[in-house]
Amino acid sequence: MTVASEFERGREQSLPGAHLLILRAAAIENLVVDESHWYGRATGTFLGIPGGNRPIDFRILHVCEIRDDKISRENVWLDTAAIMQQLTAPA
Repeated sequence: MTVASEFERGREQSLPGAHLLILRAAAIENLVVDESHWYGRATGTFLGIPGGNRPIDFRILHVCEIRDDKISRENVWLDTAAIMQQLTAPA
């Protein structure tokens, strides 16, 4: 299992019904880049942190390399500082 698929499986379990809003995207030659905004409630454990049904809202950046009209590589960056701050703050 890849890290990306493990993240997605964890996200589905931890942030059910979360929303994704693509803020902007660009394609240049064999690259696609998008900046997105995730928001919802962390009902389960997310990135090893109990969600406690707290609201969560963070940015995510994807950079995908395209070969033969398919994604050959995907890099994902999360705003982990925002995630940590929201999930570890006193209730």
